[in-house]
Amino acid sequence: MRRGWLNLLTPWGWAVAAAAGVVLFAAVAGLAGFRWDPLRLTERRLAQSRTELAAARADLSARRHEQAAEAGQRARQAEHARKTTAATTLSVAAETQARSAPDADQTLDPDRADRLGRLDDGLCRLAPDLEGCSAPAGGPGRG
Repeated sequence: MRRGWLNLLTPWGWAVAAAAGVVLFAAVAGLAGFRWDPLRLTERRLAQSRTELAAARADLSARRHEQAAEAGQRARQAEHARKTTAATTLSVAAETQARSAPDADQTLDPDRADRLGRLDDGLCRLAPDLEGCSAPAGGPGRG
């Protein structure tokens, strides 16, 4: 029996005992909340995660701006299509009325001028920013 204890005193025995002591110490320290990170890997991972989070937030912000701009563009396109359709409808109606009018081949008389003026007023109501529509519809200065 003495021989078993004597083997412990050899260099390999001391090495095994020291290794077991280090493992036991690390386990107890880990349970107590001690974290040993000599290469600061946890800090690096945290910094990397924060960088990725900032990039993701910037990307999200950009996507929100893109969506808002796209919605605005769709609204502008719909308004343009509405104005174009209304202008076409007014123009076609006026052209049809002008061609079928009894005075279509005669020189321009006041009734015909009024009809064209009403068409022009309708177009200016649809798109007041057009050239010649800066004055109020029907007022002087329309060109």
